[in-house]
Amino acid sequence: MRSILGAVLVLVVGVIGCSDSDTGSSTPRFAVCDDGLTVADTATGLVWELKTGESLDPGATPPRPKNVCETAGCPDPHDVKNVYNWSAAGTNPDGNVFTDFLVMLNTAPGFAAQTDWRIPAISELQSIMVGPGVLTPTTTDPLAGENPTAQPEVCEGPWGPELFLYGPPCIDPGFAAVGDSDPMVFDNATAENSYWSMSDDAMDTTKAWSGFFGSGQISSVAGDKVLDSFVRAVRTGLCSP
Repeated sequence: MRSILGAVLVLVVGVIGCSDSDTGSSTPRFAVCDDGLTVADTATGLVWELKTGESLDPGATPPRPKNVCETAGCPDPHDVKNVYNWSAAGTNPDGNVFTDFLVMLNTAPGFAAQTDWRIPAISELQSIMVGPGVLTPTTTDPLAGENPTAQPEVCEGPWGPELFLYGPPCIDPGFAAVGDSDPMVFDNATAENSYWSMSDDAMDTTKAWSGFFGSGQISSVAGDKVLDSFVRAVRTGLCSP
């Protein structure tokens, strides 16, 4: 299976409990739902899938997760190492991100008891990203680049080089911090690579916009829909009761 993956890096993402690194508010913006499987964003009204995964393979050059699930896939659909294509033939949303990943999540009773999981719009990916890409507009998503949650335009990350030499993913540190009971288990991992969005490229419908969490950029240049990329599911609403 062809892939647009570069150096696939997964960073440890969190500590016990909730945090609101963006606003400093006493009420956390991000909080793990009672199901322990999802994260609610009080600023956007979105609920995000928590990812699971393994540690980096220190012997690999460049460092990458152990056994990236690129060909056969990992049994757990929430494994951060799984990658999917957007389209089987080139333009339509019929790739295995839709036919496999979303089908697994939305088959009754549904992941976290919900059956309306979807791929995020590019503006929704921007809402949990940090870096210059949070200000990038697109014509197919009018909210892209508006940055209503005031995401930082510089990717600094919550961890220093004394702990990880590979650099942190460019994801909101408040989001990264929740859902992780053990920093070495990766209960809410993020790959430092491209994540699919639902947003087409208006100039070339064989491509879709993706968010690159290695640099905090968004792009459709490498977003050929038949290639593989990472994905994090989202839904609009509240935590499951």
